[in-house]
Amino acid sequence: MTRLRPSSDAGVIATHMAITIAFALFAVTQLTRTTVAAQQIDTRVQDIVGSVETINTETKPVAVLDDTGDLTTQILAAAEPLNTQAQDVTRIAGEIDGMAANILGNADTINGNVKEINNTAKGIGSTVLGIGSSAAAIEDDVRNIERNVTGVRTTVDSIN
Repeated sequence: MTRLRPSSDAGVIATHMAITIAFALFAVTQLTRTTVAAQQIDTRVQDIVGSVETINTETKPVAVLDDTGDLTTQILAAAEPLNTQAQDVTRIAGEIDGMAANILGNADTINGNVKEINNTAKGIGSTVLGIGSSAAAIEDDVRNIERNVTGVRTTVDSIN
């Protein structure tokens, strides 16, 4: 015998799915923002490094340009971990996407089971209605028999 779950479980499942999907969307959004920022920094740093190297060779006496080159190198070094972090976020977002797809598959299976249970319950309901109609007809027959017995009893009593 199968035990039916309370109807409140459907709301819990839907809530869990919504939270998981919202988290996945948030992670993808953060990943995209981080990736775009890292690419912009990389592009700017490469442009700066290229310009600074040219300037350094042409204007060696200017000490400030040496400092700028060092600063650019430091910026490039600081931006380097962003690529790794963006790859980590991409990997995690992929894992979340896989989990969300799995949850969605489970929810679809549960939904199919619920529909089957609903159809079975409708069939049982129809059978119960048929039994109710038959019981009403039997009750009418019993009342008719009772009336006939009462009539026979009255006749027998009048004969005695």
